[in-house]
Amino acid sequence: MIEIAHGVIAAGFRRIATDKYICGGCQSRVIDCTAHCIREKVLDNIVLRYLRQIVSYARYKSDESYAMVMANCGTEVKKQFKENEKLRSEFETKIAQLDKVFRLDGEMNELGMTEFT
Repeated sequence: MIEIAHGVIAAGFRRIATDKYICGGCQSRVIDCTAHCIREKVLDNIVLRYLRQIVSYARYKSDESYAMVMANCGTEVKKQFKENEKLRSEFETKIAQLDKVFRLDGEMNELGMTEFT
């Protein structure tokens, strides 16, 4: 899959001008290859064709795509839920501790005590 982010494409091409990308290996001389590039319009067409295939698959096999998305998302949601539950438990403990401190402070103020002796 090709992803574009900050002018860098995950397929190994880097943007060199406003309308084309050059191979990252050629630019950094990591690999020995001939200089080659791809025009932005060509890359756009490739990405659009890929997106159309995904949308078409999702449209005609909606039950399968829904199950696949839910399986992938379900794992993430469960993981996030566990993390949130842990944080909630920690916060509830801290709130209970603060409640005790405030209650003790209020009792001390009622007795006219301003600090521990």
